[in-house]
Amino acid sequence: MRRLVFLLALLCAAFGFSQTPSTPPTVAKVHIGDEIVVNVAGFKEYNGDYHVSDDGQLTGVGFGSVQAEGRTVDELKAEILARFKKIFKDPTIDVVMEKQAYQYIYVIGSQHTEPIIYKPGFDLRQIVGMAGLTEAPELFDCRVSRAGEPVHSVDLPKLLKGDVTQWDGPMQADDVVTFLTKVFHVTVSGEVNAPGDYIVRNDSQVESAIAQARGVTKDGTLQNVLVFRGQDVFKVDVSASAEGKKELFALQPGDSVVVRKSDNAVYILGEVRMPGRYVVADNKTVTVADLLALAQGLTPSGSLRRVTLVRPDGAGKFKATAYNLDEFLKQGKVASNPTLQSGDIVLFGQPKQFQLASLNQIASTAYLLKFIIP
Repeated sequence: MRRLVFLLALLCAAFGFSQTPSTPPTVAKVHIGDEIVVNVAGFKEYNGDYHVSDDGQLTGVGFGSVQAEGRTVDELKAEILARFKKIFKDPTIDVVMEKQAYQYIYVIGSQHTEPIIYKPGFDLRQIVGMAGLTEAPELFDCRVSRAGEPVHSVDLPKLLKGDVTQWDGPMQADDVVTFLTKVFHVTVSGEVNAPGDYIVRNDSQVESAIAQARGVTKDGTLQNVLVFRGQDVFKVDVSASAEGKKELFALQPGDSVVVRKSDNAVYILGEVRMPGRYVVADNKTVTVADLLALAQGLTPSGSLRRVTLVRPDGAGKFKATAYNLDEFLKQGKVASNPTLQSGDIVLFGQPKQFQLASLNQIASTAYLLKFIIP
């Protein structure tokens, strides 16, 4: 039994210490439409049941008209008592809030379309809970307006997590709580893994929309992204530079983002397991050895000592250079593992039907590939 009492004491102590001190209760104030009862002891003819008029006045027998709206019942009683003291000596009066007219808090941008009946002591978190948001709190801005003027802007996720830096009331009657959506729709297409329509935040950049589309394909590039906006087309480079910087381009509702195919590609042909075209990733460099790795290495008849790099010269012709990649892999000779440029063709094995020198005279990529593709 003593053990049970001890455990109960611990639980009570833990509960007591875990609670934050409560704020003093909000004192109700008189508003238009409230029903106020005034009784004067010993003088029934001065008793009355009155309503606060649209101009905020309370008018009754013996005390005339007094300003009632915005005052507490005790403040109103003191004013009426002062009036009766001009008629009676030491009068005893009683002023009671018989019935309080409904007051409201108005909510815009939520599932709750009807005003919320105001109760003294309401905090903003309670209003958010009653409002019923249509999306996650992270997708809304929250603003509180009072007397027609915005007075508070609140970070909803922080508020709901109990962050004391966020304003949480108390609310007042006639406050307006507005939930502003922070999202809109855009379209992402082209060289992305999941093209389609996406919902993005209103502070989103092009890169975030592409990320929602699960990034670019192996053939895509972030260096030449097109954004179609109405009659305008914008070209954006959102690839990371060597310094890690990216071009910022904020999206707008209805934007269409198109990720284009990269032109930065190199070719590997001949005695390799996976010959073909390989796109060089944005802001990356590829050497002959890197390209061979991408092609999954040589075939059994391939050789590292017979490597030909064919490079366009910009005038419609090609320059062919022989390399011995074995010198790089075994001796670390960097010159034998050149860095590739866009359009380069790397051939492992002896080209068919012609000598190395004849490659310099070839004026067409298509003509070149006709000879060297097995």
